[in-house]
Amino acid sequence: MRGWLLPLLLLWSSAGLAQEMDFFGFNPRAVGMAGVQAASDGDFTAIYYNPALLHGATFGLGYVYEQPFFHATTLGTPAFGSSSVHGLADAEGYTFGFSVPLGGVLRNWVTLGFGGYIPSTGLYESRLIDDGSAVYYRYANAPNQFQLIAGASVRPLPWLSLGVGAQVFGDVGGSNNFIAQLGPLSPPADGQIASSALVSNTSGAAAPSVGLSLGPLWGFHLNGVWRGKAAASYTEPINVVLQPDLGNLTVAVEGTYHFTPDEVDVGLSWEGLHKRLLLALDVAYEAWSEAPPPLAIIGIGLPPALGIAYDANIDQQNLCLVASQAICGSGKVGFSDIVYPRVGAEWRPTDRLSVRGGYFFQPTFVPSQLGGVGANAIVLDSDTHVFSAGIGYALDDPLKLARRLVVEASAQLAVATPRTYEQDNQIGKLTYQTSGVVIDVPVAVRYDF
Repeated sequence: MRGWLLPLLLLWSSAGLAQEMDFFGFNPRAVGMAGVQAASDGDFTAIYYNPALLHGATFGLGYVYEQPFFHATTLGTPAFGSSSVHGLADAEGYTFGFSVPLGGVLRNWVTLGFGGYIPSTGLYESRLIDDGSAVYYRYANAPNQFQLIAGASVRPLPWLSLGVGAQVFGDVGGSNNFIAQLGPLSPPADGQIASSALVSNTSGAAAPSVGLSLGPLWGFHLNGVWRGKAAASYTEPINVVLQPDLGNLTVAVEGTYHFTPDEVDVGLSWEGLHKRLLLALDVAYEAWSEAPPPLAIIGIGLPPALGIAYDANIDQQNLCLVASQAICGSGKVGFSDIVYPRVGAEWRPTDRLSVRGGYFFQPTFVPSQLGGVGANAIVLDSDTHVFSAGIGYALDDPLKLARRLVVEASAQLAVATPRTYEQDNQIGKLTYQTSGVVIDVPVAVRYDF
């Protein structure tokens, strides 16, 4: 029976659970300042960090390259499958965006913004993750998901700005119907799929955001943003008509290919020394306790003729590709909510040059042991130190289209601390030891009008 399931399940694949901006940032200035909200003030990147900070007319294009370097060792024997760690590959993509203040009676009141990220590999990446492998939940496919963001700000008072925005993504669905010849009739030959029909579709979905900005008050700005969770799902039912007259085999594949949690981010920034120094501190709260299982849930329906010789309950346990049967039933993985600070700074020694730096410590949301007797999949994640630095230089626009042309670059180093994971299964104890770094290098040009 499993010989038939394998080629059918390979028609479906599971995508990563994060997007580019959620973990690596949006364009060099904010990345160089550790992602603090104040880094997006007056820039189109505010549509992601805090839509209330949208103001002024800007346009930009960028390129980002990311390279993970993770080391993992495995000791022990898994219950089934492979004990390998699902590897991470380098990735690259392109960013774009603009902000436009409205005119007329709304002049200086309302600003609109739009932007996005396009991975070089396509609109989004999806792949089947081996249930016997450990997977880096935070980084699995983050750089390889297409992302669009739109937002608007309203400034009713010189010291008050409000904003709303949304991340746009898609739910993936479809249907797969096959007729398979299992009997001795020919043609086709025994075991061959006689005909097939596959249909897939993507429907739109959105995750909202709401922002607030107060200031300047004595050189200080108080910023706050709530970003709603983004959960994009896939549903891939597979129906196989088994001939001659064996009935139907049904396989229901469903899960979440993208997830980022509800987040509340509050920040305080100060600008001084004749606006040449900007210091910012943010505190973020992320509700990871609502995270769905990172891998697929697969249900199997057998025709009566095969059910007699096959124990579907056993295979259902094997194909529920999450850490435990309790998790499979509840639809949650038992992650923890996290709170962490970010600090960032920008110094402008001249009117043209900007130097930036930042740091944040992001605790892991994955408990010390994920799994129990009978479980095999392990989700890997560690406490992470993130260091960033960047530079920007303003030029006179050679095309005379804008007030200035800004060239920016930054680098971010995420250091995942060493961690050991232990798991008991039917065979014995399985241990993973991991550590690593992720390097993120964005560059961009921006027009300020």
